[in-house]
Amino acid sequence: ADDVASHVVATLSETLNLSFAGVHLLDVGGHPGVIATAPGKRADVAKTVQMAVEVASTDGQNGVAPVAKVGNLDVTCVRLVSGGAEVGMLCLGPKESGLGLSQRDINLVTDVATHLAMGLDNARLLQMVRRNLAELETSASRLRDGQRQLRELNHRLLMAEEQERRRLAADLHDEPLQRIMMLMRHMEGCPGTRGASNAKCRSFAEEAATALRRACVDFHPPLLEDLGLEAALDWLVSNTNKSSSLDARIEIARDVSQVKLSSRAQIALYRVVQEALNNAVRHSAAASVLVSLSVRDHSITASVRDDGRGFQMPESLANLSIDGHMGLIGMRERIGSIGGRIKIRTAPGQGTEVTAVVKYESKAASHTAAETVEVVRR
Repeated sequence: ADDVASHVVATLSETLNLSFAGVHLLDVGGHPGVIATAPGKRADVAKTVQMAVEVASTDGQNGVAPVAKVGNLDVTCVRLVSGGAEVGMLCLGPKESGLGLSQRDINLVTDVATHLAMGLDNARLLQMVRRNLAELETSASRLRDGQRQLRELNHRLLMAEEQERRRLAADLHDEPLQRIMMLMRHMEGCPGTRGASNAKCRSFAEEAATALRRACVDFHPPLLEDLGLEAALDWLVSNTNKSSSLDARIEIARDVSQVKLSSRAQIALYRVVQEALNNAVRHSAAASVLVSLSVRDHSITASVRDDGRGFQMPESLANLSIDGHMGLIGMRERIGSIGGRIKIRTAPGQGTEVTAVVKYESKAASHTAAETVEVVRR
């Protein structure tokens, strides 16, 4: 706005041979003020323009170009109107010759003032848009920083959860499970403890030991660290078959063995498959479930598909918590923490398929189509 006004007053001053000229706006950073003068950067000119505006605004002159008396100077003040509202004034001093402005001069100045008002208003709007864009960019930057911090916090929480799972598994194995095993050995060695009552007690102890072993593995599967994701998922599917009526199968593409996954990615994929299998057993009323592990486009995909009752999928994954699907929310958080993505396909009566995809580092230089032979285990 300042540049536009400065150019106009300089041009008018030169064209009409004026002693001075200036532009006064009603709103300059929230306050009225002079934004341009000719000759430029003259404090006396700016003060004269300011006084002329005050006189023209208070002496009751309502014409297009009222003349304000400032000392012994006649200053012509042309209102700047844009969109029906006055935005300021264009103030012109007498000519260098001492003569005032002719009607032809005033007509010219009035036309210039009309375009100047529009230009200043557009410049003001543009400045407002730029300011709003800058504020939006600042807000977006803060939001990105907040999201990044939230992801980092979520990652730390997930790692802390895994560490706590590992500690609990070790504690359960070292204390309660060992005590139960000692109790069973003690029962075997005690005279007079045979019979139906002892058999029943031993059965209870064996069930407790089995439950504790299962809990230890659920908390922290040792196969995942020792033999990798394939073996851990194979055991998980096998254990699901043994502990439930579900017909669980697993299909692993051969080239999965060529994939190098970080421990974080392996844990995340394992937990997603584990949660999906638990959901299939507890909630879906499914008869069968298929777990698959495949490689495509530098990504590894873990999928769990059941033939259960399914459910009505909300429009956004963020709404899953509202519907009580906290396990699915946990899957999304785990996969998101390693830069992966998760997709859930379901509908009432059509089963549920959970697919998790993460990037990987290849162990081999290349793969061929012949290497993607599936290994099916039941």
